[in-house]
Amino acid sequence: MRKYMAIFLDEGGRFLSPRFLSLVILAYTAALLLVYSNTGDYRDTVSHGDNFRSVCRLKFEKMGNYNNYSLIGIKSLFVPAPLSVLYNSIGAAKDWKGRVDTIAALEIDKGAKGNKAFEEEAPFSPFRYAYIILIAGGLLSVLYGITTLRNIEYDRFLSGYLRPGQLFTGVVLSRVIFITLSLAGLSGIVLLLLSYKGIQLSSPELKAFTAHIIAGWALMMFFFFSGLLIGRIRSTSRAWTTALIYWSVLALLLPASYAAVVNNNAAKITDSDKVELDQLTIINDFENKSEHDLGKFNRNKIEEFKIKAEGYWNNDYKSVEKVEIDLREEVARHMKKYRDFSIWNPITFYLSVSKDVGGKGPDNYLGYNDFLIALKRNFLRFFIDRCFYFNPLEMVNFIKADENIYYAVSRVPGNFGWGLLITFMHILLFLFLSYWFFKKALYRMEKEAAAGRESAEIRLKDHEVNACVIEGEGFRDFLYALLSDRPDVIRKTGFMGSVWVDETEILGQANGQKGNQPPAAAYMPRPGELPGELKARNLATFVCRLAGASAAEKEAILNSPAIKDAGNRPFKRLKPRQVFQAMLLLAPLKKSRYYLFHDMAQGLTTDYAAELMDLMERLQAGGSVVIFLTTSASILEAPIEKGCWFSGGEAWTYRVKAFQQAQKSKKKG
Repeated sequence: MRKYMAIFLDEGGRFLSPRFLSLVILAYTAALLLVYSNTGDYRDTVSHGDNFRSVCRLKFEKMGNYNNYSLIGIKSLFVPAPLSVLYNSIGAAKDWKGRVDTIAALEIDKGAKGNKAFEEEAPFSPFRYAYIILIAGGLLSVLYGITTLRNIEYDRFLSGYLRPGQLFTGVVLSRVIFITLSLAGLSGIVLLLLSYKGIQLSSPELKAFTAHIIAGWALMMFFFFSGLLIGRIRSTSRAWTTALIYWSVLALLLPASYAAVVNNNAAKITDSDKVELDQLTIINDFENKSEHDLGKFNRNKIEEFKIKAEGYWNNDYKSVEKVEIDLREEVARHMKKYRDFSIWNPITFYLSVSKDVGGKGPDNYLGYNDFLIALKRNFLRFFIDRCFYFNPLEMVNFIKADENIYYAVSRVPGNFGWGLLITFMHILLFLFLSYWFFKKALYRMEKEAAAGRESAEIRLKDHEVNACVIEGEGFRDFLYALLSDRPDVIRKTGFMGSVWVDETEILGQANGQKGNQPPAAAYMPRPGELPGELKARNLATFVCRLAGASAAEKEAILNSPAIKDAGNRPFKRLKPRQVFQAMLLLAPLKKSRYYLFHDMAQGLTTDYAAELMDLMERLQAGGSVVIFLTTSASILEAPIEKGCWFSGGEAWTYRVKAFQQAQKSKKKG
């Protein structure tokens, strides 16, 4: 637990770095400004209800008679749900209004009926909170993922204190926590802003809002783990290019393409004009038959016409209504088809949830359609009753209160659980592949590295520093895999030789028990290979926590001249010698049986190599096997023999020891 906490605190420092934190704050600001602006629009829409009632009342007063009333009909208002201020109203259900009469009209403004009901708006118009989560949240998450465990040399350095599984789990889990906290923080501020603007959410709306938070979190996890997998691409430029293209396709092009597909298929739905024509045909047949039987309407035959009206109500009108219901069911089938299709992709699933939570998704469209069908039925019944059972000269308004106002409700889609499950399946797949590629990169060893060396006998010494001159990185990777107890990696290269420390064969002793691997040997890379954003003090604090250093050890390291000289500057702004000296302080904390130093003094003067030699000799005297690898060709006394990985580094050792001796002589003099 101590090590996981150390990773969490270190990742917290990275998350709060000015560069990344500024991006998060920018996304927060954009989201909150949109919410603030849209709350005003929502309040205007709600207040419009009072004006709508007044207009309906005044129009009724001008009707004159029920015949006019029945032909002109009544209008209906769709009042959006409070959460519509947060979510893009994808779909034609924007600013809906309806109208019904006693003949055939059942209309929704802007043609949002039949094959027009299913058309998608242009993506990102209007641009709202939901798209901030998709675009900004998705971008930040994929970038956060690509930088996770990206630097393999640094990962190898840390693996001296942690098993690979611990390192991977600790870093990934920490970053998941910070993404979660970021989204939770934004959601909390949004709720406070809504409350401040006088928009109170009911329990069902809070439940829907929570569902959207979960869907948004799953979306960001999808992007994060996608970035984690993309980050395993070895070429930095290729990895970043791939990540940006991947994000652009999913966050920008996919919604637009999905909308285009939906719109093209919407043409297959029966046209609303045909529906109205079918209804009018039924009504005309009834009127023609009625006129044939009874002639023109005459109140002297009121009882006969009343019977005809009731016959129309019980028979013909059901046929008229069935045409409308059939269209409604046809639209419902298409909506269900695309809603079910949307769950297979995390982006379309998230957008589908946003529509429903915003109160303008398929459920509310169909609910409003049902509301209008019922309103039309009741209005017709009202018309028959007033004309045949009451005094037709006494005008009575059908609308008593809010019978013609539909209040939308934020909903959690019925397939929410399945969509979430499928999104998590994507995430788990990316997680598994990322971990597999991470371990493969950590123990990376090309098969060609062992070519011609399959039967090599490698001998190391326990009683002195093993200095080796190498070409390339094959022997470095070989030793790292060997000392990390991964003989399986070595055997896959075809290597069948042996490795000895004095008289002990260590390759044969490796147990290869993957489930119980000890931490790898202490690996010290070149200073220039550590992440440039690292800071010496932060790294020292992190390593002290991982190693369980005592308070005295930690204080001595943090107050050392090397750490103070580095100040609060990142490694990329330090000179190589400053990074080198900071790293020398950390090596003894490992207390490992094996130490592998890779060209740590590269490019530095001999006095720094002498400091490194002093450290390695102290470690060796303490019982550790110390291996120093250098690629410096200037000290290569003879070409590396065929079938060997390295040549002895006696020249390097001699040069450094001679310098040490000269320095001691100067001090005595």
